[in-house]
Order: sequence, then structure tokens, then C-alpha cells
Amino acid sequence: MNTIHSLIAKTAVILGALSLSLFAGVALAAGGAQKEIETAIQHAQFAAKASTVDQTHLHLHHVVNCLVGPDGKDFDAKAGNPCKGQGNGAINDAKAGSDQQKLLEDALVVAKIGLDNSRPAPAIGCARAVNVLLEEADNAM
Repeated sequence: MNTIHSLIAKTAVILGALSLSLFAGVALAAGGAQKEIETAIQHAQFAAKASTVDQTHLHLHHVVNCLVGPDGKDFDAKAGNPCKGQGNGAINDAKAGSDQQKLLEDALVVAKIGLDNSRPAPAIGCARAVNVLLEEADNAM
């Protein structure tokens, strides 16, 4: 009888620990997305206020890196990663299929358009649009 009680107690402890680790993982992902979005917003603002197209591109790369994370296909390590240690990329850390995730994906598309544009005014316009999308995503949490 003691063996059964001991087994039940051990199982309860294991299930409790598993539940806590799963909950912590979900909380970390949500917290990671929030920090990554806030950092991406800062860099979208830097990109929109940059004095050269190269500076705009650099900060748009930072936005892309924060959105896709270090394992993302659009990640550019040479540009730097201001979101290092904050999560796995805001798109990955957002709730799958949520409005927030869709806004982040839209921000990625617009940021890439800005990166492809070598003229300052359109690149800055894209940075401004990215900022608006990221602010909406931040409010969608």
C-alpha cells in the first residue's frame, strides 16, 4: 500500500512540475514577444528618423531580426540583433493565428520592401508604416 501511495505522490510531483514548466514556457514566449515588439518599435522609429538610407536600412534590418529571430530565414547576423536573448522572434513568440501575429507578419513584409528601396523617402515611408504596424501589434497583446 505504501508503494502505491509513494508512486501516486511522485506522479503528482512530476505532473505539477511539468505543468509549471509548460506555464513558464508560455509566459516566457508572451513576454519575449512583448520585449521584441518594443525593441522593434524603437528601431522602426530610428529608421524613420535616420539621416541616410544606409542608416534607415540598418535599423530596418534590426526590426526584421527582432521579428524573425535568429533562426528565421530573413535574419541577417551582420546587421546585429538588438533583440538577442529576448525570445525567438516576435512573430514566433506571438500567439499563432492571432491578430498580433498577422500585424507582425505585415510589418515584416513592409520592412523588407523598405530594405529593397535605395531611395531615402520611400525607405523612410516604409519605416513609418512598420512603426504603425508594430504599435498596433503592441496594443493587440
